Amino acid sequence: MTPKERQVLDFISQYWKDHRYGPTYDEIATDIGLASKSGISRITKSLIAQGHLISTPKRARSLRLPDANSTPLRIAATLVLSSITNENLETNSATVSASAICLLELAMNQFNNPLPKEAA
Repeated sequence: MTPKERQVLDFISQYWKDHRYGPTYDEIATDIGLASKSGISRITKSLIAQGHLISTPKRARSLRLPDANSTPLRIAATLVLSSITNENLETNSATVSASAICLLELAMNQFNNPLPKEAA
């Protein structure tokens, strides 16, 4: 995780504690000192892909940290499903492919690193 990603994650975490809903890209940009929302978009997409954030597509202020029920596998599955359900699948095929690969990698890691016997 980059220092900027850590800053964004910490800001969103604190914002949630204070407001019980997510910040806007403008609020994040102001807090960490970035001039453009595109930079915030890139950082948040990276954090979502890494499983550190969750966002509901096409919903304002939906950035949040995953809860205890949000496993990386569930997050990846949500990314795949949200990409597939978009109206124009052709324009989102790269997103679907990347999300599907991420989901498969997470699933393979899950099978290669099973839970300890106490947790099973």
